[in-house]
Amino acid sequence: MMNRYQYRAFTATKPHTRDLPKPLEDCVLADPANGFYMVLDGITRIHEEYEKAPFESAACKVNEIVSEAVFRFLSEHGEGEDPIALLRRAVLSANDKIRAFRGSRSLEEWGFYPGTLGIVGLVRNDCFYYVYLGDCVGVLLRDGKVEFFGTQTGVSAVEKLGLTKEERYAHHCNHPESEYCYGIFNGDEAVCETLDEGQIQLKKGDVILLASDGLSEYLKEENPVLLGEQTPEEMIEASASFDQPPYRRYADDKGIVKITVI
Repeated sequence: MMNRYQYRAFTATKPHTRDLPKPLEDCVLADPANGFYMVLDGITRIHEEYEKAPFESAACKVNEIVSEAVFRFLSEHGEGEDPIALLRRAVLSANDKIRAFRGSRSLEEWGFYPGTLGIVGLVRNDCFYYVYLGDCVGVLLRDGKVEFFGTQTGVSAVEKLGLTKEERYAHHCNHPESEYCYGIFNGDEAVCETLDEGQIQLKKGDVILLASDGLSEYLKEENPVLLGEQTPEEMIEASASFDQPPYRRYADDKGIVKITVI
């Protein structure tokens, strides 16, 4: 890992404000020394399931599986390997572990398979390489301007169809043939076909944000100069103005990683 620049990173999370006994299902990781960064947004179960088993969450377990598997894989592999190929291998190995976690329980028993969305990034030679599934959001702040990345458009498109969560997963999630396809790390073999990727050549002064969708409206509306100055905790607190109509009726889980090139 030959970088000319140095990297500083901070993270923050905050749980939802729903009237629902569910734990925080967002997960963030930042390791500037090794160039690893990640935001994960666990898939919330059907609400009735939380009432039956308060604060139990298969999504939290999936986040744990993915973060540990990816971190271990990237720590043990990669010298001389193409960074995108390395990231793909890392997250697909994590996806295999999710399949093992699902075990022999059928889809009907699960309701829908436990999973998570996210962006996983790696800095090599002052370039930010990333792979992603779902509707987490990446932001590049550069020279007072903002550029978004790391979101699959199928998520917002399929939400407009008025389908139940089960219908969305049955016909669009990890279904490459669907025009509204988007991916979820949930053990499905089709994840390898729905995984998207990208890269950004970095320069001094750049700021990269990786956030769960609970922060998406705020990040799209806030002044990019102010975003560059705020800490992750300040962004989360400032985003509360978007946790009310016409945006939302409550705050979703929030997680964010802020990476600064210095």
